[in-house]
Amino acid sequence: MKHTPEATLTFIHSLCDKRGITLEEIPEGVYRDHVSYCAGGDEIFLGDYEDPELLLLSFFHELGHCVNTQEKALPPFDEWPHPEHHESMAWQRGLALAVSEGLLFTERALQWAAQQLATHFSDDNPEKTPTRYLPVALAEARLEGFLVRERGAGVEKAEDPS
Repeated sequence: MKHTPEATLTFIHSLCDKRGITLEEIPEGVYRDHVSYCAGGDEIFLGDYEDPELLLLSFFHELGHCVNTQEKALPPFDEWPHPEHHESMAWQRGLALAVSEGLLFTERALQWAAQQLATHFSDDNPEKTPTRYLPVALAEARLEGFLVRERGAGVEKAEDPS
């Protein structure tokens, strides 16, 4: 798939329609730069992304949350003693869904995803304790290892156009 803004949004809308998920833009006046989130298992809010590949990757992460919620794969977010695991599981589920759609992401995009995951485990997040620290390199290794398992030993990556 060519990662143009138009093609990316068309693809995202088609996946939401197929899964019965409402897609919304984050409202004006709310911080929207590289931010997305979901509400329950049937609504995704997307922020502003200059890079269509990061938008797509963020969407699949939120879709991972939705599918995990729909399938009751984890206890409710507010009842789980370590909510950062919801984030890890959402990235894994989202990447599996992307792979099932035949998508490949660049190394740069996967590093960005790992950085997003690591923020949920870092000392910079006041809700987490220092023992929960997950370096970005380890987050990258976890996501990369997951992709290798999903696609087999010969995991492919998209060419970075930059």
